[in-house]
Amino acid sequence: MNRRTVRAWLRGRYEHMRDREQILPLAVLATLAVLALGAWAGRPAYQHWRASRALNQARAFLAQNDLAGARLALGTALRGGVTDAALATLADYYERGGSPEAVAVRQELWRRHPEDFVARLAWASAALRFDDRATARLALAGCTPEQKQTADYLRVAAALALLEGANGEADVLLGELGARIALTPEIRLLHATVQLRSRDPARVRAARAELQALAQTPVQAVPALRVLLADAFARRDPLDAGEIGAALARSPTAGLGDWLDAAAALKLSRPTAPLDRALAEKIRAAAAVDATAAAHYARWLAVQEGVAEAAAWIDAQPATLADQPALRATRADLALACGEWARLRALLAAGAWGALPADCLDFAFATRLALSIGETARATRIWTQAVEEARASAPALRALLRLAPAWQWPRGRREALRTLVLQFPEDAAAYREWVSLLRAEGDSAGLLECLRARKEAGGELGNESQDWALLSLLVAPTRTPNEATRVLETLYRRDPANPFYVTNQAFVLWQLGQTVDAAALAAQLPAAERAMPARAPYLAIVLATAGRREEAREVLRHAPARTALLREEAALLDRAEELLRP
Repeated sequence: MNRRTVRAWLRGRYEHMRDREQILPLAVLATLAVLALGAWAGRPAYQHWRASRALNQARAFLAQNDLAGARLALGTALRGGVTDAALATLADYYERGGSPEAVAVRQELWRRHPEDFVARLAWASAALRFDDRATARLALAGCTPEQKQTADYLRVAAALALLEGANGEADVLLGELGARIALTPEIRLLHATVQLRSRDPARVRAARAELQALAQTPVQAVPALRVLLADAFARRDPLDAGEIGAALARSPTAGLGDWLDAAAALKLSRPTAPLDRALAEKIRAAAAVDATAAAHYARWLAVQEGVAEAAAWIDAQPATLADQPALRATRADLALACGEWARLRALLAAGAWGALPADCLDFAFATRLALSIGETARATRIWTQAVEEARASAPALRALLRLAPAWQWPRGRREALRTLVLQFPEDAAAYREWVSLLRAEGDSAGLLECLRARKEAGGELGNESQDWALLSLLVAPTRTPNEATRVLETLYRRDPANPFYVTNQAFVLWQLGQTVDAAALAAQLPAAERAMPARAPYLAIVLATAGRREEAREVLRHAPARTALLREEAALLDRAEELLRP
């Protein structure tokens, strides 16, 4: 699925700010609000008036896409109190600026009004904008059956399914959405894109015809042609790709990325023919506009003509363009790809991948030298020093993550990744990769360490707190209430209809010895929720211990393979099965 299409549909046409350093952290704004309470306590009327005026100014600045002005106005507004209106505007500000802090703000708005369906959907939508699928799934899970029949819910749920690659689920949801609202070209495009991946040839033909029809409309022409071109590439149909690419190149609303895709398609369909002159001129002109466009073209050139050709093209650009951060970073990427170690080191020392400590670079490249002469033990010691020098710098740790694979040093990459996650747990991409690795290895202790760091960074009742608390009870079962049981109980009390929280609370009650209450709570879940494979270890042990044998057996029928579980989860299944034996 084309993620650009999904996210554009979900978030509208927000223009994301390129320099995220202008985003004022939520923690700073909240602190300002707290500190201001004492100083302004004697002037409540003036305080309210000034905060209200500042909030209106912030909204006006956002309407003009003036993020700097909105930031200053929001600072003043939040000093007057962290109201719902101020938080909503703050969330809008973060979303416009491309900051994932928007997810936390939307979640806080929902926590203030847990029965507010609109607030819940806004929280889920914000999570999807920043690719936090787990949070989006958690938010949507708490919707009531009635809410799940609404068009607004179906729209967000379909977006989540599309991003997760669950095409069958997305197909059903978009079909239900189309039955409730008028079939806009936007929804037609998404539905056809999903159906294009069907195993039914008739549905695929119908989807392709729908996309071809949409390609004739002014608004959806380029998005439809993008999907059709991707399909032609996937089918390895050079002639079809060439025809679609030519149409995309002619579209008046196409941009540089589309022209490059069209050029790739035309080269595929006519390998020996020169590229169309008009298209080549458009690409060259667009690539010269700024460093971001030039970097895009260089990356395309590396794929089409080779890394050396792309590097030579950058080197031939005037210094005013080649020295821009975006193009310098791309040149460093190319140096890494073709093993130009001296050039790469010089570029990194000049800040191509951000500000990196000099000692970190020295140790990192010394590691490469030690590996090249087979001194693995020495390389291990030197690399550990490189990681230590990078400990306080996220860009430096990310640089080490990229260098290690180029030097065929998986052990070093693992060390750098763990350090990045523990030192900078807000790095979502690193966190997801590390958790996936630890789960694959069944490393519960490592997971617990990671989740605790994430929990402490994300607040006491964030989603990471739920994961940490559940794993804590798996690793260290308890018969008395503790921090982990209190976290899960609090989350359940706040959202008692959420199947995730219901399952967790049933497991808490079981661990505390309240077996009957635990089983009664688990039995409240709808059959479809009890059939979720990930819940099987927790629900099976609860129901089996309570003697609800048939319900426990039904849950076990949906249990995943033991290899997909942590050993503690597999042990719960084993215990449940033992209890059910005659």
